[in-house]
Amino acid sequence: MKRNNDGTFAVGNKGGGRKKGSRNRATADVREFFNELILGNQDQIRKDFEQLEPKERIRFMIELAKIVLPALQSIHYEDLSSGAVKVADPFAQMRLNHGLDKVE
Repeated sequence: MKRNNDGTFAVGNKGGGRKKGSRNRATADVREFFNELILGNQDQIRKDFEQLEPKERIRFMIELAKIVLPALQSIHYEDLSSGAVKVADPFAQMRLNHGLDKVE
């Protein structure tokens, strides 16, 4: 198969693989399997969860949240007129106000 200098397929060559934007079927199958596994074992998962120590329950919830919930990011920007740093996340602003973001 002929390729261009940048490594892409030359005109007229069919490059196999998925089309841009199409979903990976293997990934979809794994997600579906995992979803069915979780849904089919909810009672057992709940029982196991209740047997965990409080610290382990919190760790489990945090790890699960990383997978299930989208990650949130705070927004920092600098007001060039005053030189002040403004933070959209109120907790980040509190950490800045109290010097808790500094590593010693």
